[in-house]
Amino acid sequence: MEQLILFTCAQVTFILMLLCIKKHFSNTMISLLASIFFYISIIIMVLYTNYIFKSRLDAFDLNRDGLFTENEINTDQQKAMKAVIADTGRTLAPFTGIIFSALYFAIIRILLAALRRKKTTQS
Repeated sequence: MEQLILFTCAQVTFILMLLCIKKHFSNTMISLLASIFFYISIIIMVLYTNYIFKSRLDAFDLNRDGLFTENEINTDQQKAMKAVIADTGRTLAPFTGIIFSALYFAIIRILLAALRRKKTTQS
């Protein structure tokens, strides 16, 4: 949950920062930069998650030989091992991240265009 909150805060902060310096960028450029930041954030979160899961698993390797002997294997170790090896989503994240980044680009671009239209009609 903390990762999701951190991820969301980072995205909102980055977009607000881009909007503050909007006069230097077009809507398309802001959308592109935001989607690139979104993709990089996804990859960083996956790497962080992999690191956390691997660290939890390594805590069960008492003799630090990289293998788990009978006295090191228990239900908690098996849960930690499952978290490390059940990584289809994390493995495919670079590819699905591209798809989500493209959707993110489109959403941000549409919202910025709508804001610009609304601003010009009010003026």
